[in-house]
Amino acid sequence: MIVESKERSRPRHRPALPALARTPVGLVAGGLAALLLATSNGYGYHRDELYFRVLGQHPAWGYVDQPPLTPLLGRLATAVFGDHLWALRLPATPCTVTTGPERTSRALSSHRAVAHMSFHAGSNLWLA
Repeated sequence: MIVESKERSRPRHRPALPALARTPVGLVAGGLAALLLATSNGYGYHRDELYFRVLGQHPAWGYVDQPPLTPLLGRLATAVFGDHLWALRLPATPCTVTTGPERTSRALSSHRAVAHMSFHAGSNLWLA
């Protein structure tokens, strides 16, 4: 026999995420985008970029060391903008701009700022 309790279970309230400071984060993101676009043609190809160019010319559902999105983005960028170094680096700019400043601002405004910053710094260094 199932006995139902007349008490309603109270939903647990999760602590709200700290508010995002839109103006400072927007300024940092805009500055970061300008810096990335200004320096994207300043040095030569990295070996991974050459690898993505080759993989983009031979599309597949997956590769031994990565899923197909990165080579396809490289192929799309070179098809739309031409075979330029800055065109190959262009898809990485919005990804970096949208994730970096937002994560950093939330981490700095929380009570676990040190743990967040060490995690994000390590993940950004790993991705670089």
